[in-house]
Amino acid sequence: MMLVFRKGARACTLLLFIWAFLVLLLPSLAAWKRPRYILIIDGGSSGTRSYAFSYTMSQSEPLLPIFQGIPPSAALAKVPRKQGTGMYDRVETQPGMGDLLADPSGIKDKALQPLLEWGKASIPQRLHACTPVLLLATGGARSLSKENREQLLQRARQVLGDGPFVFQPAWARVITGTSEGAFSFVSQAYSRGMLRSIQGGNSLEKGGDQQEQPHQPVLGILDLGGSSLEVTTNEPRQLLGLSARASPEAIPINVTVGDAELQLSTTTYKHCGLMDTWDRSISLLLQGANGVEAKSPSEIKSPPEIKIPCLHRGFSAPYNRHLTYGIAPAITTVYLVGAPDEQRCAKLARALTKPCTTALQGQGEYVGTSGFYVVPQFLSVATHVPTSPRYEDMRSLAKVFLSMPWDQVQSQLGHHVNVEKYGLWGLYAPTLLGPDGFNLSSTRLTIGTRDMSWTLGAAIVEVSERLAESQRLTGTTLGLSGACSAEMSRGGAFFLGSAVLLVMVVLAKILISYVFFSYLRHRARIPARSFEQV
Repeated sequence: MMLVFRKGARACTLLLFIWAFLVLLLPSLAAWKRPRYILIIDGGSSGTRSYAFSYTMSQSEPLLPIFQGIPPSAALAKVPRKQGTGMYDRVETQPGMGDLLADPSGIKDKALQPLLEWGKASIPQRLHACTPVLLLATGGARSLSKENREQLLQRARQVLGDGPFVFQPAWARVITGTSEGAFSFVSQAYSRGMLRSIQGGNSLEKGGDQQEQPHQPVLGILDLGGSSLEVTTNEPRQLLGLSARASPEAIPINVTVGDAELQLSTTTYKHCGLMDTWDRSISLLLQGANGVEAKSPSEIKSPPEIKIPCLHRGFSAPYNRHLTYGIAPAITTVYLVGAPDEQRCAKLARALTKPCTTALQGQGEYVGTSGFYVVPQFLSVATHVPTSPRYEDMRSLAKVFLSMPWDQVQSQLGHHVNVEKYGLWGLYAPTLLGPDGFNLSSTRLTIGTRDMSWTLGAAIVEVSERLAESQRLTGTTLGLSGACSAEMSRGGAFFLGSAVLLVMVVLAKILISYVFFSYLRHRARIPARSFEQV
């Protein structure tokens, strides 16, 4: 009988050791697979947008998690209503925060609070205290005066600090065009599965020596925003200033992602985004036909009536200029009259392109994002012609769209935002890409998708930096502290408790079965030995 209990004790010890091992292992396994979240708010020139991302840890690349964007439909009832339909599928409030400075409560009530409400509904409530929120303002804020920029940021920090998410004042800031371009690059490289191969040419060993890889893929990003245009590439010769495609405005920038450092170069073309270009066209036309024959300010009546070759026949409306430069900066209100002329509009587009491009001579692949996606998509909807991979086909679609009378445009497409501007944009975008601009062939250019934004790159860089810092301080990328640690623990409590209970039930069943059958075998052997002895 003692032999049976000794065997049972050894079995109990072994099974309890297995149980303890699983109890210690399960939280780590759960932490690797449990999603975390980050919220990026894009403070743009024409609107403020919210992007939420979930990410899970990767065992193969602990400093580069697996990211997934959360669609607006995750909390469709909380998506702010806009006055018109846009081509982007995004959560947005309008106008931009820069236009709300005159309203003391505008940045909170009209810009940020609706975005936070969507974020609260899209991210599990138990993880709100773990989720960082960043506000990154772009071209529209960059064009504000220093005083107005600081006022905008202070109001935004107050709103975000009172919100449910993790926030620090430094996380609300105005980013440079160089940073915006770098984030676009990281976003596109990650989504195309090229980030690791590009990193391979710029990897950093522990000793800090850079390991060169001469054949890393070359990628360029053309990000056509509302205010500015950024061109970013990892072309090594351009970084060294040895390429014909390098321009004096190109600024080198190093971005650390995971365990590698990307060496990039970004050129920012201010006021070359779609919205600012529309304003620039008004300034050129104020000077005379196509900006060629300048008039003096004294000869311009107020408000001046301007015939626009890129506007539809029958269009007439006042317009308040946002960029008041040129020979008549004091004139803020003009009266626009549609006078459609495809040739004059094309000439105007070429004039608008001149300060916004540098010929790209290299052989790398380029991706057109943001406005380069929106313009052909809208023209396809307006003309009922499928989009073409050839950007040159935008011209013919723009010509068809421009030939439509304004009343037809209003009845069929009036619900679209900025519908009157696509006649100009439909010629401006392909001119930027063509021989008069960047001189890209269609074989070297791919148009991105509507769901891809530089904010994904910002999230990747931010999370990667946090994980690297955690690894330096704690030796692991799973280290969480404070409220975040508590919330993550509670998040996995049900899973862990269920797993432990299941393990205990199984172990108890095995142990009981072992002891019971051992006892039966022992009882079965006793009579046999006793009978033989008798």
